[in-house]
Amino acid sequence: MKILRSQAHQWFRHLVQLSVFLGIVATACLANYRIFLSQNQVETIRAQEVESSPRSAVLAMDRLYHGSGTGETASDPHQSRQETLARLKAIRGNTWSAELYGLSLTDPLAGAESIAAGKKINRALLLGLLIPVVATLLLGRFFCSWICPAGFLFDMADKVRALLAKMRLPLHNTPLWHGNKYVLLVVGLALAGVSSIPLLGFFYPPALVGREIHTAVDSFFGNLAENPQRAGAISLTAISLFLLGIVFVEVFLSRRVWCRCLCPGGALYTLLGAARLVRVKNDHPRCTHCTECVKVCPMGLNPMSHDTPGPECDHCLACLPACAPGSLSLEFGLPRISSRKRKESSPPAPTSSTR
Repeated sequence: MKILRSQAHQWFRHLVQLSVFLGIVATACLANYRIFLSQNQVETIRAQEVESSPRSAVLAMDRLYHGSGTGETASDPHQSRQETLARLKAIRGNTWSAELYGLSLTDPLAGAESIAAGKKINRALLLGLLIPVVATLLLGRFFCSWICPAGFLFDMADKVRALLAKMRLPLHNTPLWHGNKYVLLVVGLALAGVSSIPLLGFFYPPALVGREIHTAVDSFFGNLAENPQRAGAISLTAISLFLLGIVFVEVFLSRRVWCRCLCPGGALYTLLGAARLVRVKNDHPRCTHCTECVKVCPMGLNPMSHDTPGPECDHCLACLPACAPGSLSLEFGLPRISSRKRKESSPPAPTSSTR
């Protein structure tokens, strides 16, 4: 029963990740519909004789959000359009920065870069950072495994890698220093302070995924009014190639190398959540040092080596179902001043794995 429950929370985690991903797609679609409505292009699209998925999507959103000028405001179509536009503005942005019905949310890395580049802190930025920072202080680096849309992409790449490993295909696991991500964070913030340009956002995968989704949706709808035959055309950009390059490296060359060793956002989340109130705990008397938890950890951590796997744990909880004796569990409370190291006689953790 414990394994079934653990599998259930893994499925729930992937469902949350997928919901965030689809939410970004929906937000991009609403942004394009808002443009069509503000420019009074919906009627032009409705009059088209060429059927297409973008046309159907726009008309479906028009019926859902605007009612095509019917209802209580039918006598005043202009006012109805303004009310609809106001409602649509209540949802905008992506995981880099978003606004949901007046609630502002900003990625801590975006906030840190903004402060470094602008040399000032404003009230709007602080309000946007409030919920993400407080959540990280309580839960640690959970954003990486539960919210990050790029994390969902890399999780799927990890499953492909596991499948290829079962097929006995040659895979490499080139080691890389985990501290690289902290170096990138410090250097990136320093360069933002010198140049006044938020440079980290140009290669930070969560921001890139959100940007690429918006670009793809813009392309999907872009030609709908002028050239219906080309509506729905999507082209790969340099961002797509960069993300696909990370996926290729993580599948064939080094497992989860970006999240483990290179992500500046992950470094910042790790620092903010170092004293988190929720953590994975190892009950040493029950631990058999089987190393199964080490093998499944996508972050390359060793949950059996200390009381907790450390601040880099992103709470994916993959180690819980892998632990046959059940020595791993979630602990709630203030962290201890020092962690208890495992016994000297314990076998060393495996240094590499094809997964």
